[in-house]
Amino acid sequence: MLSISRLALLLVLCFICTTPSFATWSILAVDRETGQVGAAGASCTWCVYGIATIRPGLGGVVVQAMSNGDAREKGIQMLREGAGAKEALAAMRAPEFDPENQQYAVVALKSGPVAVYTGKENSGFAGQIIRDGVSVQGNILVSEKVLTAAMDAFQAAADQPLPDRLMAALEAGAKAGGDSRCGEQLARSAFVTVFDKDNARAEPYVDIVYYGIPEGGDPAVAKLAAEFAKWKKDGAQLRSTRRYIVQE
Repeated sequence: MLSISRLALLLVLCFICTTPSFATWSILAVDRETGQVGAAGASCTWCVYGIATIRPGLGGVVVQAMSNGDAREKGIQMLREGAGAKEALAAMRAPEFDPENQQYAVVALKSGPVAVYTGKENSGFAGQIIRDGVSVQGNILVSEKVLTAAMDAFQAAADQPLPDRLMAALEAGAKAGGDSRCGEQLARSAFVTVFDKDNARAEPYVDIVYYGIPEGGDPAVAKLAAEFAKWKKDGAQLRSTRRYIVQE
């Protein structure tokens, strides 16, 4: 059992760390009927959580691969200033953000297409699939089937709330092979986060993160799914839920 101080330190490291999130797949989506914005992701890295930034009522940005935090903040700044996803992405592709080593996704809650970009320096299989209000992207995956499975699952759950759709997509990506470097483990860290349109930045509707799993240990997506199921049973009616689980 981790001490409170040790757990706090690990959480701080997770949030401020700029470790590249190579070998990652993620989903970024909006529900324009409810106003929710959310993301989910998984990776063979120690903590994948930092790849996404959500702004309630505006939209969200994912920056993975080398996961440049400045590029992510530039995208969010553009959304705050009223830009659409394509305009935000164009600003994020400035040379100073090293876009060829990045993988970007931007979605605005207001109408408009999702904008995505996969830099030329991404290795292994890397790509993205977009539909109205949702993008699925990944790099160093076993194959494109990870992305197609995730998108198919998201679309098939169209009658479900956004958190359920994101979780279904993440699990489908894992079942399709996930991260090519993790073998049967598929991923070492995973998260799902959703904000209501009127949430404060620090008060997500749901924010569950599972991270710090050793190489060859438990599959992160399966562990996250179990925590998500607990939340569905016990916490889905709460205004805001945060759960951070670290396993060493």
